[in-house]
Amino acid sequence: MIMNKFYPLVLLLVGWLMLPVLGQKPTQTENPQDQWQIKWSASDEFNNSTPNWSKWIKTGNLPNTTAWKWNNQDNVKIKNNAAELTMRQNPNNANDGGTYFKSSILKSYQTFTYGYYEAKIKGASIGEGVCPSFWLYSNFDYSVPNGKTVYSEIDIVELQQFDWWDGDPNAPNQDDIQDIDLNLHAVVMENDKGVWRRPKQHPEEQLNKWRAPWDPRDDYHIYGCEVNETNIIWYIDGVEVARKPNIYWHRPMNVTLSLGLRKPFVEFYNNRNNAVNPETNAKAKAALPGMPTTMFVDYVRVWEKVGTSTTPTLPEGQLGNGDFETGSLDYWNAGSGTSSVVSNNVRSGSHAATVTNASIAQIVQLNPNTSYTIEGYAKVDSNGNKAYMGVSKSLTNELVKNFEFNSTNYSKGTITFTTGNTSEGYRIWFWSGNNGQSYIDDVSLAISGDSDSDEPVDSVLPTIGQTIWLEANNGKYLTNNTNSGTAIQSTKSSIGSKEQFLIIDANDNYVAFKNIATGRYLTTSSNSNSPLKCGSTGVFQRQMYSIEPAGNDKIAIKAKVNGLYASSTFSNNNAVQVKSSSIGKLESFRWGSNSSSREVKTNDVNSSLDIENIYPNPTTGILNINCKKENELFQLLDISGQIILNDLSVGKVDISQLESGTYFLKGSELFLTVIKH
Repeated sequence: MIMNKFYPLVLLLVGWLMLPVLGQKPTQTENPQDQWQIKWSASDEFNNSTPNWSKWIKTGNLPNTTAWKWNNQDNVKIKNNAAELTMRQNPNNANDGGTYFKSSILKSYQTFTYGYYEAKIKGASIGEGVCPSFWLYSNFDYSVPNGKTVYSEIDIVELQQFDWWDGDPNAPNQDDIQDIDLNLHAVVMENDKGVWRRPKQHPEEQLNKWRAPWDPRDDYHIYGCEVNETNIIWYIDGVEVARKPNIYWHRPMNVTLSLGLRKPFVEFYNNRNNAVNPETNAKAKAALPGMPTTMFVDYVRVWEKVGTSTTPTLPEGQLGNGDFETGSLDYWNAGSGTSSVVSNNVRSGSHAATVTNASIAQIVQLNPNTSYTIEGYAKVDSNGNKAYMGVSKSLTNELVKNFEFNSTNYSKGTITFTTGNTSEGYRIWFWSGNNGQSYIDDVSLAISGDSDSDEPVDSVLPTIGQTIWLEANNGKYLTNNTNSGTAIQSTKSSIGSKEQFLIIDANDNYVAFKNIATGRYLTTSSNSNSPLKCGSTGVFQRQMYSIEPAGNDKIAIKAKVNGLYASSTFSNNNAVQVKSSSIGKLESFRWGSNSSSREVKTNDVNSSLDIENIYPNPTTGILNINCKKENELFQLLDISGQIILNDLSVGKVDISQLESGTYFLKGSELFLTVIKH
């Protein structure tokens, strides 16, 4: 159903709000002539009263730590238009999996490879013991060849580490609050193994030190970093302070702000920080009065250089990656919870998107005073769950319309709306309304009534439980012609039980087709030129098919056993063969459902017997039967073959006592649809 307002959803999606702010260009970059586009999916002014969990991962998929744990629920707050990230000791120094502290982290859902990253940060009051950090890091990919990067990390800034001391007690300006680290870390595949490269091991490539003329705890300062294909350049308050060649840092990375533990609350060994008990370790216990401690972030902003984005800018009115066939969420911003692209549970093609208590959204610039239609196909994972597709204004976040999905099978959602008097951005989104998992596929955006496109109109697909008929490109219906070895042929000009198939759930996103007349299933072999038959009494791999849109209100049928499409060849008695690797006119079938509102071709309703016509069809209760023989009698059967009415005669018949459904006139092979209002 379509609802004009859905207030809980408006509140959830308020985080997508994009407000114009000052500083939408980086403070300083390598080339002043470069043009930059701000990326709001990982930029935040922290102007709301609560954290924007549509941009930042609240739980799950956070970096592994062995000396402390993350608890964003209690340790991330927004106050005075700034994010406060707090590290605190567990109540009563409780041992939680060998750790004694919990902290906070803002990690973006979206990843970036090249760009400019900037945050305005004030350090934590404790001084030594924690490390306020602004950094980028990737996932680990051990499938890369030798010499390539398994993991990349860029520390835009690490404050208060007290990590410069090299063992010389006479060296000045070491182990100081003003010492700032701007380093690089990587794991590189060497001899088929991932090998860590640390800054102190490779200082020329990875180590940067900068001594501030101020204490980072006293005030906010701007920390920035430009990452391009050639160089990595660090800036503090608009001044370049370090530069390294970009050797290993070409992987997609998440934007991250966090407050980590450092000595004396940790000991570094086995290539990681390890927890110490702060109540039994003398140095740690002496530092405990400084806990809890908080770092402050006034803003974080991310830019991509125009022309370098891996997702090119689209023209006005065009939706990007609506079928998710890029295999990723290109053009879509991920919200809170879990979202990804999957290769199972797809409606068509090879991929679909899935969200679990989450949202994905895409902003599209639309023309003024224009009517648009958004279409999408979605399903939920279990009965009782709900998902929503919708559209909102991007600047004000005003909800325009949304559509509710509650079926466990893919169903179509449509939203039609008219834009205002000016060109503006609209956010198209999909959200899971419960804690369950939902799927969406084949999202499209078009001007309403637009007939200028050369693309075919997308098909509405049959669903499990429907009884359908199929019409080939020669205008004939597919039939289970039992006189021809149960082969399927496109030869019938009327629709009877032999021309109808019940769609059965065959699991794994496949269906089976059960012929109404015989109760047997459509079957094909693994051969590349297999005739489609109807002889099996059970469903196995050779009886499993997927249904795909073929455009112009038609569908295609693809066999699981050989990955080929059914094709009406118009030869060999118009037999249907499973032989084609692509969808064309011969692989496209018009279809209708006895439970749908599709119009039956009544001019084709002529039996091979003596009935001339039945009308109206569908009917609400009064049926007219015209027959050449005035004394002809008929039986009315339901789709299971059970006799419902006996001795129906020619002329006007009152069947108002029947329930809504599909029935057959025995002996005529004609079907009748009864609809009760």
